[in-house]
Amino acid sequence: MNYATKMRSTAKAATWMTLATITGFLVIYILTDELTLALGFTSVNFVIKSTLYYLHERGWNSVQWGMITVEGK
Repeated sequence: MNYATKMRSTAKAATWMTLATITGFLVIYILTDELTLALGFTSVNFVIKSTLYYLHERGWNSVQWGMITVEGK
């Protein structure tokens, strides 16, 4: 059976949320020109969505649909 490790799920959550956070910060800052608002939103957003992404990733790890096993690797 193939499955992702907890460390892999954590790394995927962190790298994706870093990219998403930078994008979200830029959009909010460009639209509002409010640095404090952009920083506040992206800080809260990062924590909440990183946790949800990690849990989503771990949940999908238990679903066998669409997974294949490659012998010898």
